[in-house]
Amino acid sequence: TGLLGISDEVLRTGKPRTIEMYFAPLQRYYYVSLYSTSDDQLAVIFDDITDRKLAEEELRRSTQLLEDAQRLGRLGGWEWDVKEERLLWTKETYRIHGLDPENVSLSSRELMEISFRCFAEPERTIIEGAFLRCQMTGTPYDLELPMTTVDGDPRWVRVVAYAVFDHEGKVAKVLGNMVDITERKQAEVELQNSEQRFRKLVELAPDAIFVEIDGKFTYLNDAALSLFGVTRPEELIGKPVLDRIAPEYKETVAQRLHKLNVERERVPRNEEVFLQVDGTRVDVEVAAVPIQFQAEWGALVYARDITQRKQAEEQLRYLTFHDPVTGLYNRTFLEQKLKELDTEASLPLGVLMADVNGLKVINDSLGHQQGDVLLKRVGQILQEACHPTDTIGRWGGDEFVALLPHTTEARLREICTRIEQACEEEGFVPFYISLAVGYAVKEREEESIDEVIKAAEDAMYQRKMNKALSNKSALVTSLQRALGEKSHETEHHARRLQQMAVALGERWGLSGAQLDEVSLLALLHDIGKVAISEEILMKEGKLTMEEREIIRRHPEIGYRIATASPDLAVVAEGILSHHERWDGRGYPRGLKGEDIPLSARIVAIVDAFEAMTSGRPYCEKMITEEALQEIMACAGSQFDPKLAKVFVEMIRDWEQSSAESAASDDHEGQGM
Repeated sequence: TGLLGISDEVLRTGKPRTIEMYFAPLQRYYYVSLYSTSDDQLAVIFDDITDRKLAEEELRRSTQLLEDAQRLGRLGGWEWDVKEERLLWTKETYRIHGLDPENVSLSSRELMEISFRCFAEPERTIIEGAFLRCQMTGTPYDLELPMTTVDGDPRWVRVVAYAVFDHEGKVAKVLGNMVDITERKQAEVELQNSEQRFRKLVELAPDAIFVEIDGKFTYLNDAALSLFGVTRPEELIGKPVLDRIAPEYKETVAQRLHKLNVERERVPRNEEVFLQVDGTRVDVEVAAVPIQFQAEWGALVYARDITQRKQAEEQLRYLTFHDPVTGLYNRTFLEQKLKELDTEASLPLGVLMADVNGLKVINDSLGHQQGDVLLKRVGQILQEACHPTDTIGRWGGDEFVALLPHTTEARLREICTRIEQACEEEGFVPFYISLAVGYAVKEREEESIDEVIKAAEDAMYQRKMNKALSNKSALVTSLQRALGEKSHETEHHARRLQQMAVALGERWGLSGAQLDEVSLLALLHDIGKVAISEEILMKEGKLTMEEREIIRRHPEIGYRIATASPDLAVVAEGILSHHERWDGRGYPRGLKGEDIPLSARIVAIVDAFEAMTSGRPYCEKMITEEALQEIMACAGSQFDPKLAKVFVEMIRDWEQSSAESAASDDHEGQGM
């Protein structure tokens, strides 16, 4: 219908027409020319342009595809014609500069001004100089520079340009492209910042971090330098990692490095031992992952010094099976060892038990530190008496146990003899070491080990009972000597005091048991002073209020010491009461009159007399008669008046008897 209409128009007007049309049945494009002839006839010429149309469509699609690709890749192109001074931009170049290619129309000069104005100094000078050199000499350039678009948006671009020469060798055109690399630059900056943060974290990390490549150190942080005992990276960079590994771990570490470098598999956390440059061993916990460092594959190793943790674990293991005071095995270990030794292979199996006599008294009187010294020495004595292969430990409290495989009863007797001899040879340090030792032997496999232990324990307690008297004597002597070392209480003073107290008791008509109590109290009434410092006890001059209060506590301390031992319990009340007064103004309980134990009333008089006639740092020595007058003056207030009278009479009788004896000796001497 369109072609007929155009034909009519041509015939009517006589004006020729040319149109393009697509003939669908043939799927062809034609260029149709229509014109009228002189006899009013219509001439039509069909020119098949299908190939040209297809080529144009392909070119259009390619051009569109190129524009789309440039837009997606933010790649703009430009061309500068040197002779004609004409600048052409692609659409994407407009967009990169912040312009809409569909809504602007700018001259070449305006485009050139915009292209340079978008760069600030010093980048503007750099890009202008590069463009002029390329235009004049053909020198290409490739620059990455920051710019600001027309609408003020900051961007980074890469500008690449090269020259096209004419047949005379002169620059005819400068062709270039401009790529928006803002996102890449932002990513690079972020990566750089991230790397800086990571490096800072690595440098400041408390754990050692180092990089290994080809088996050698490539990088170490400060913690790694410290871990290996160096101060500068150069001391280890390039040197073999295995040189810093303990010999027993080298093969394992070599396998792990192969796994990291070749198989590129991470190594789970494990424990190793590193060697510092001076050979010091360092326990470490290590983990490693493959890493690409400086374009090479290697291992990123994290190492933490666990030396203190290992030492704590070792200490915990040690304390689990050792007694913290003596260093010997503890009961937990001994019980496990008993199960191990309770086999036919260990028979005959000897069990030796030892009990330390008077430990509680020493703890209460001399302090637990001295008690610990005693326990340590007992442990040493047992070790020295037994064989190194025997197992010796502290069973608990004041008891020790030795387990002796392949040991006969005869050998156990020899060991007990050596133990007793060692205790005797120790002497006074500052106490006598007294042990009760018992033993038993398991000779047949069917015997119960529990029964053997009980037999050894029974033998030990029987021995303890048999030695009770000598133990008591040793304990009293130890306490006396301990007191003598801290005060003016000499052994001579103690014996003189004991002699007078017993004599007074005899005059009063005490029984034998009562006299024994008075005798022991006279020796130990001041035993509580062992817990008071020598500076106070030996101080010359007046005591301060605080010092007097400390001194006044010694009866209570002595009472606790005495009650700690069954051998001394009989004098505990006397020790607590020997500073009470007849009138009730004494201490510590303010007892009065006959409420005060008789033994304490006796010792109070005797002790006061001895102190006055012997002298003390705080008072001058009196003659006997002056002291007796003082005793009588205090009778009824400080002292039991009846006892005081009997005591004064006793001393005067002694003095008279002594004077008569001396006169008799003089008379006999003159007669000769």
